[in-house]
Amino acid sequence: MEGIVAKIAQISDCHFSAITKPKFVTGCTAVLEDIAENPVDLLVVSGDIADDGCVEAYREIAELVQRILPSTPVVWVPGNHDDPDVMERELKQPLVREWQFPGWKLAFLNSAVPRKVWGRIGKPQLSSFGQWLSTTADHVGVFVHHPPLPVGTAWIDPQRLRDADELAEILSAHAQVKWLANGHVHQEKQDIFAGVDWYCTPATSRQFMAGAQDFALDKSLRPGYRRFSLHANGSYDTAVHRVGVID
Repeated sequence: MEGIVAKIAQISDCHFSAITKPKFVTGCTAVLEDIAENPVDLLVVSGDIADDGCVEAYREIAELVQRILPSTPVVWVPGNHDDPDVMERELKQPLVREWQFPGWKLAFLNSAVPRKVWGRIGKPQLSSFGQWLSTTADHVGVFVHHPPLPVGTAWIDPQRLRDADELAEILSAHAQVKWLANGHVHQEKQDIFAGVDWYCTPATSRQFMAGAQDFALDKSLRPGYRRFSLHANGSYDTAVHRVGVID
């Protein structure tokens, strides 16, 4: 399509481990192979890359991504199941804070809190993010692991960002921010947060039942991921793609 300056794929919640469940590997492989069929300019892995933060998990997924998408740049964003220190060391990449395309910038926020399932970005990072936004006139997309608002699934909703109000204050003051996309909830959702388009992206591993009071899997849904196409005029397209086998 004319005017596209970049294509991005967001995958999330892969949950690899020392002995990764075969269906998690199968799901992630199917997603990556689908991305390879329509190549992107950037792959964003938005947290819970590992299930337990172990060395083997990061090595396994790094090898898988390298095998299927050998020439695609990757940004790894930590989630609550990740160990950022192990992640940086094994993936051989420090945490990336921003990425640039013509007329567009992407921001990556770390919401992982050690030994906590809920998320918090924290005052220092929020302050830096706000200052960064004040210096750019480019269109902006934001990736983070935790959702800023409840998604309507009772057992997940307490796990959202604890400082979402502070994030909302920053976003609402910067009209160039076009969207915020997260993982964590293992389900698809679209809404508005602080005047910004808000997207939840499904998992490559297993899918959670939307609206459930207690933990429940939705075994009718296949693994999924999200694509973004960024346009020079500041508009964008996004859609969830589901591939592979049903859980």
